[in-house]
Amino acid sequence: VDPCLARDKELQRVIQILSRRTKNNPVLVGEPGVGKTAIVEAMAQMIASGDVPDTLQNKRLVTLDMGSLVAGTKYRGEFEERLKKVIEEIKSSGNCVLFIDEIHTLVGAGAAEGAVDASNILKPSLARGELQCIGATTLDDYRKYVERDPALERRLQPVRVEEPTTDETVDILNAVKERYEDHHNVTYSNDAIHSAANLAARFISDRFLPDKAIDLIDEARPGSACAAAASPRSRVVTEDDIAEVVSMWTGVPVARLAKEETERLLQMEADLHKRIIGQDEAVVNISKSVRRARAGLKDPRRPIGVFMFLGPTGVVGKTELVRALAEFMFGHEDNMIRLDMSEFQERHTVARLIGAPPGYVLRRGRSANRGCAPQELLLLRLLDEHQRGPPPRSSHPAQIFDAGTCEPTRGARRWTSATPSW
Repeated sequence: VDPCLARDKELQRVIQILSRRTKNNPVLVGEPGVGKTAIVEAMAQMIASGDVPDTLQNKRLVTLDMGSLVAGTKYRGEFEERLKKVIEEIKSSGNCVLFIDEIHTLVGAGAAEGAVDASNILKPSLARGELQCIGATTLDDYRKYVERDPALERRLQPVRVEEPTTDETVDILNAVKERYEDHHNVTYSNDAIHSAANLAARFISDRFLPDKAIDLIDEARPGSACAAAASPRSRVVTEDDIAEVVSMWTGVPVARLAKEETERLLQMEADLHKRIIGQDEAVVNISKSVRRARAGLKDPRRPIGVFMFLGPTGVVGKTELVRALAEFMFGHEDNMIRLDMSEFQERHTVARLIGAPPGYVLRRGRSANRGCAPQELLLLRLLDEHQRGPPPRSSHPAQIFDAGTCEPTRGARRWTSATPSW
């Protein structure tokens, strides 16, 4: 079992809830990949070592697989009979604590015409404290399935599990890296560990720490493919190898951005002027904004910068400056999203930006704003001919401009804080 770090507060809260006489059922609620299951595994280790209060001594933590419980139940009553036997077994043992991953699946599990689902069968035992369980689910699923059933919600005690900070992620990576070193026969340098945490937080916006950082070190390989013939532990994974994996995931040349970035940023005006003649004020202001963002002097949840270019059509280089910046920041001028707002003059065409609302045709269609796709979050956004957009045109861009989020009508909220917009 991998070690669990920086979760003392959550573990103490789980122990506190489990020690109650009634309604002693904690539910870990957090985004995917933040370490909910790791907390339960740490709880099992604490029980095994006896590092828990007297009320939890000699307890057994048992996982309940809802898929196996439902599998093969063809006739009415079979599922209920299986679940009743599980409950009776737990009551008779007297020292079992159930762990139900994705606990929201209790709602509706085994339900059929005239049948009772799993949540309703478990409610009496959960309320009286005869059955103890630890659940885990995401915040969206908790709101969608558990909160809509007040009788079930009052029997469960939510425990929020927040995403760890970058520094905490570094500690987690240092704690688990030995297992990955043994598996891959490599050694991770300290720079690679710090780079994995920092680059994951900076460039991978659609996933959460520490999961995305752990996946980075799991995929990173040192040097070329011929290095596989090297002796064990003679190969060292460096920060360049981590940057290569991030580049493969995001399509952004991270290795180029990370290498000598300070020198590149200091010469940013000169690089932009290789394609742009004149427009000194615009180039200087954009360069200052990018340097401030790279120095960490901006709100990390907001975009790098939001600019409006004003000038005659086709003669001053508004779009060309955006293309030059896309090439400077993301390696190629095509690494940007260009939305011609003249195509969205009618009110109903706004649905092409964020998707159709529920109940409308093309609800499942892909929106024109490709920037909400996970693999395209790190692209520069250009809203060309902005004045020709529909009357409510400012509502959706304001999300990106102000809060740094892109929230289509269908799908999860995406963070776009690592990109500039025009």
